[in-house]
Amino acid sequence: MKRLKVLMLVSNLRISNGVSSFAMNYFRHIDHSKIQIDFALYSDISTPYYTEIKQCGSKIFILPSIKNIFEHIRRCRNIWVCQEFCVNRFNKQHRIAA
Repeated sequence: MKRLKVLMLVSNLRISNGVSSFAMNYFRHIDHSKIQIDFALYSDISTPYYTEIKQCGSKIFILPSIKNIFEHIRRCRNIWVCQEFCVNRFNKQHRIAA
């Protein structure tokens, strides 16, 4: 069976960040054989979560600053082509047309 792909957009995965703790709690309690959660981050801050995410076969995408809007849009399009679903910051699911 094909795994459901989810893209979670968060600012960073720093350990002291409550949002990243919430996201990682979901990540740890899903069935990774059925669901793959990938992460899109606005800043690349080193964290032990990276190893845990990659060991489960998930991907981490670092988005460029919105100040470079053309590169930001290009990178987002490249990510979204690979994903079937996107979970935005407000925890709503949106279908993405590929």
